[in-house]
Amino acid sequence: VEFAGTFSDFLREDLKKKYPALMQYVKVTLLQSVSSILTQFDERLQRNALATLTSEGVEVRTNVRVVGVTQDKVVLQDGEELPYGVCLWSAGNAPRPLVKQIAAMVPQQAMAAAASKVGPGSKLCVDSFLRVVGSKDLLALGDCSLVLGNRLPPTAQVAGQQGAYLAHLLNNGVDLGEGGYTQPPPFHVVKRDRLQKATDHSPFLRWLATTIAGGRDRIETGAMVSDALFRMDAPPWVRSHSEALTAAPPLDQPCRAAVCDITALQEAAAAAGGATSEAIARAMQECMRSFDEEQRVARDAAEAMEVRYWDRPFEFLSLGVMAYVGSEKALTQVEAFDLINLKITGTLAFALWKSVYITKQVSLRNRVLILFDWMKARVFGRDISLF
Repeated sequence: VEFAGTFSDFLREDLKKKYPALMQYVKVTLLQSVSSILTQFDERLQRNALATLTSEGVEVRTNVRVVGVTQDKVVLQDGEELPYGVCLWSAGNAPRPLVKQIAAMVPQQAMAAAASKVGPGSKLCVDSFLRVVGSKDLLALGDCSLVLGNRLPPTAQVAGQQGAYLAHLLNNGVDLGEGGYTQPPPFHVVKRDRLQKATDHSPFLRWLATTIAGGRDRIETGAMVSDALFRMDAPPWVRSHSEALTAAPPLDQPCRAAVCDITALQEAAAAAGGATSEAIARAMQECMRSFDEEQRVARDAAEAMEVRYWDRPFEFLSLGVMAYVGSEKALTQVEAFDLINLKITGTLAFALWKSVYITKQVSLRNRVLILFDWMKARVFGRDISLF
């Protein structure tokens, strides 16, 4: 759409001055397979874009599908053939072989794709932490991924935020685990301080921590970081996962007796001339004491550890979308939380579009060159010496 608007400007503002007799043979046609253009925008802005392009002489045809392109014709699904001189093809992208291979290797991917109504192997279905469903320690982001239950626009803005989120996740050294909404979140096992241990066993401390944290499931207030409340309210599979990672070996009396069985010692002592009952009793007591001490150390070590879950799934924050539609007019749509709902069309939106375009440049050199090029085109027109 933006190319159609810009190309129409070039024809009307520059080439028309040099080749006025040829303009009757020139036409810009925009083919769209769905019922509207710029579907990521609000419906009112879509209608405005369509009206602007039409007023510039661009023929916009919706609900048409291209099935073939020859050397001089575009073939539509209904059999119609459109002659062309210049054809610009913009039809999205296709999955890479690696994506197809991974999707074929993980059985859960086929079920997730069917539930999301996408073709098998076209995307890697991920959970809210961007973990590939059904696979362990595997992440996916950008165009190759599909967040289950939350279709995100296929834009660089989404991929950039996903990359920053995953960098933060990995830099915290968490164990990713297996992807899936019935799987525990990413986690790491950490040492607990005394206050955290006491919070688990004191109703008053739990009430106090909940009050300080505003009633949230997890407490993150400086040194009073405790996952006790989160584990109490978490789904069963999360609780069992946490308990399994921090479980201490039980004090098993049969196991204790088996470890401290000194029958073989008695037989060896008898073969060597015998041993007093006092010596055998002391050996039994020492074995029991050693076993109990090992059990105590293991239990203390387990109680000193806790599982911290990463409870912040990826959330896309739309910073807005913009599009140029020709005749120095643009569309701007910014929606942030429930506070900002900005929808602008026309010249003001075009000024915002230009300002954002400049600020997104990676170097001062690029900004200066682009500004100079804009001023030169404004005063002298676009360079058509190559045409």
